[in-house]
Amino acid sequence: MAEKETRLAEIIPFPNAVADVLEAWAAAARRGEITGVIIAGLGSERLDGETLMQSVNVSAREYGVLVNDLNDSRIIETVDVNLFE
Repeated sequence: MAEKETRLAEIIPFPNAVADVLEAWAAAARRGEITGVIIAGLGSERLDGETLMQSVNVSAREYGVLVNDLNDSRIIETVDVNLFE
């Protein structure tokens, strides 16, 4: 009689849009396409918990420009949602 093969559980990656974006950005940075970033993230408690923030390889001026671009994008998205949906 043949011995029964023992199999470990198969690991199936859970779809995670946050990880997908971070991995794509990391790949672009490794290719030299991204040279500086600011990043902010929410923990599991969302706005009731801690926010995580980091900047890498950006000057104070570049930091301000990136923050303003993020704010402009937020305003445009809010207008689009409220006017066109």
